[in-house]
Amino acid sequence: MSNDRLNVYNNYIQKHSLSGFKSGLKYGTYLYIGATFACLMSPLCFILGANVLANILILPLAILISNPIAWIVMGMIFIAASGVIMSMATPLFHLAKDLINKARVQKKSEEKDIEHEPTLETPERSITPIALDIPKTPDRESGIVIQEVVKDSFVTATNKGNYEYELTTTDIRGIAESKYGWTAHKDRKGLKNISKGVFFACPDDLTCSLEKELKEYKNKVKQGSDNLIFTSILNLNGNHWVTLVVSYDKESKKFRAYYCDSFGKPIPNDISDVLNNTLGIDSSDIGISEAEQQKDGDTWNCGIFALINAKKITDMIKEGKSFGEIGNALSRCKFSLERKRKVFADALKQDKQSRSSTPDDRSRRISGDSLDSGCGLDGEEFCGDWPTLVHQTNRGNYGYWLQQHDISYIARIQYGYLEASENNVFFSITGDVNSLNERLKEYKNKAEQENSKKTFTSVINLGGNHWVTLVVSYNPANKKFVAYYCDSFGTPLPDVIDPSVESSIYTANKITEKQLIPLMNENSKLIRKQESNTDNSKIEEEKQNNEAALRCVRQDKEELVNKQINTAHIVGILQATLGINDNSNIKSSKAKQQNDGWNCGIFALENANIITQMLTEGKSLDDVEKELSEYKLDLDEKRREFTRALMNDEEWRSADENDLLYDRAAPFSKTESVLSLQSVLSYCPIV
Repeated sequence: MSNDRLNVYNNYIQKHSLSGFKSGLKYGTYLYIGATFACLMSPLCFILGANVLANILILPLAILISNPIAWIVMGMIFIAASGVIMSMATPLFHLAKDLINKARVQKKSEEKDIEHEPTLETPERSITPIALDIPKTPDRESGIVIQEVVKDSFVTATNKGNYEYELTTTDIRGIAESKYGWTAHKDRKGLKNISKGVFFACPDDLTCSLEKELKEYKNKVKQGSDNLIFTSILNLNGNHWVTLVVSYDKESKKFRAYYCDSFGKPIPNDISDVLNNTLGIDSSDIGISEAEQQKDGDTWNCGIFALINAKKITDMIKEGKSFGEIGNALSRCKFSLERKRKVFADALKQDKQSRSSTPDDRSRRISGDSLDSGCGLDGEEFCGDWPTLVHQTNRGNYGYWLQQHDISYIARIQYGYLEASENNVFFSITGDVNSLNERLKEYKNKAEQENSKKTFTSVINLGGNHWVTLVVSYNPANKKFVAYYCDSFGTPLPDVIDPSVESSIYTANKITEKQLIPLMNENSKLIRKQESNTDNSKIEEEKQNNEAALRCVRQDKEELVNKQINTAHIVGILQATLGINDNSNIKSSKAKQQNDGWNCGIFALENANIITQMLTEGKSLDDVEKELSEYKLDLDEKRREFTRALMNDEEWRSADENDLLYDRAAPFSKTESVLSLQSVLSYCPIV
């Protein structure tokens, strides 16, 4: 066996032997327990007349009864042997499987890279589907329909919930094109699409093909494309995907490269040799990621990591980031692998649908006619079925109910509202009594201390299914607060509430002031004392007693205010915390703006902005009421406006890319949309 083959097998041993050993131990244990149970049941076989089976089990039963220790030792030996055998067999199995897959994929890739000759349909010869249900895919350049056989594609595997499917070369190339717009193949003239500023390569052969691609990239740079980035995803030994990105530095007139293996391993010599021989890149101009992103035992997600790393590295090099900054970003990069698979599968599906549609279909922008009408607002990368305003609007879903993350980002981007106390506008998004109460206390203290005309603006979730607006303003002249409440259905705050509601909030405030804050301060002092007297048992005992008291006090407070908020709670907080006991200083809008069950979030944001601006300008509560009653809103256009703003915001894009916006255990399905809508309608009856 040659050294190359030995190296390949050694890599498979490193990758699969541990997981094989664990599997062997597991199944060996199952067999041992099963055999023990079967032996104990052998007397039953005699009774039932299964004499042959009973005769087989009688000897093991005799050993088990006469010498149980020997039986246990034999079991341990059997389990260990199972683990060793599986640790040797598993790498061989994966090696054989990958060799077969690689041969199949390579043949398929070669066929795909060859330009298809136009085949005109004639009476003698026509393109006829085979009897099997084989999907037909139009060639990108010619528009000629060719038959494409995908036996166990990435999309199919993902749809079946198989999240351990290993990406093939075809999958990598398809995802890179459909998700990022990077094209690996060439057109009829032998040219590669570099319109995205990226020369993308996913070569079949690590050295020869990579060298050829790098030479072509070098020629492109020499011809004037010096801003062009070379982005490649390489397959090491046929079983592991890694990322290599190359750029040209105009100042030093040198090429630089960044390499990333999701296991944090260094760049292989054969790749660095190709970089040096082709582009003159030495080790000092090669950045290498040390981030160990992929877990031990995970042998199937390297392709996912390679694609995501390729996009991140490429974008950061375009922005002029240093190797150190890129490395730090990769080490901090966290995301849901299952969600990324679903996103990539959805991109492939959308791309296939767009290629099979007519030119009119492809150029059609979003409309409310169908949730599957395509992707609009030039947001092709945000067409997945995920619970964000951007994704749903791009899919044409104008019945999407805004989530908290949507409201938070829109408030910051469109109006400059931040959930921080440094600005003149205190902004808050809340749905429980305690959060609104604590934020209003913080606002009250700040406004009174600075004696300034600060505004408190809040978007509140009533009952978990309806967004409303509350804005509070402070008048330094008379030292009083005024509040304006707006429900887009025109439902006002109650004039009279149960006295127990205000009493509960008042009591919670007293618990915080008289007990919770002193106990927290005392706990901080004890922690500092303990740090300088680590062996002092008395301090430790005092600290434990204080923490126990603190838990009790917090529990007492939570019983009073840890509740989903309703309109009575809002009035109770305004009375107990801000001291607004005069109903003339609490105004509710009676303007009925909303006629559906899903646009309350849009209205709540716009109303918050209008009310805040008018109260800041010193307008009266009656002036605000008049403005809201006359305000007309194009809801679909407002959704598109918010969507464009979010798509253009780097912070939002980064949060979406790194799965920080929402619970991504499952995509936002149409069934869930209907159920959510029914829940909203139950709270907000349409008349």
